[in-house]
Amino acid sequence: MEDFTFESGADEGAAGDGDEIAVAERGYAGRDATKTGCVKLHADYMIPTGDGAIINIVNQGTSCQSATENPWRILTSPRFEAPVGPCGWLNGGAYVGTLDVTTADGKPAVRIRIYKAS
Repeated sequence: MEDFTFESGADEGAAGDGDEIAVAERGYAGRDATKTGCVKLHADYMIPTGDGAIINIVNQGTSCQSATENPWRILTSPRFEAPVGPCGWLNGGAYVGTLDVTTADGKPAVRIRIYKAS
């Protein structure tokens, strides 16, 4: 499995220069509580690459653990929409992700890890 790590709260991001990528402030994330107490997540991020292309990541998941449980983690099913070119390979394959609540520069943030099954 290949591992890619994304961190929220950064001002800029560049994909393709290594395994750790800072997510730019481009996108949204929403969550809804279900009647069973679970949390559903839907996030849509835009990641700029080093060559100026934009990769869209749609990430969804559900967590049924307590919000006070530490560390809080949600398993996700990410999907990539990348332009044809160097990052086009992201459009195929199966991916699974984790989303962990953390801090960055003293502010609340999330760490998203995405794994490509091979």
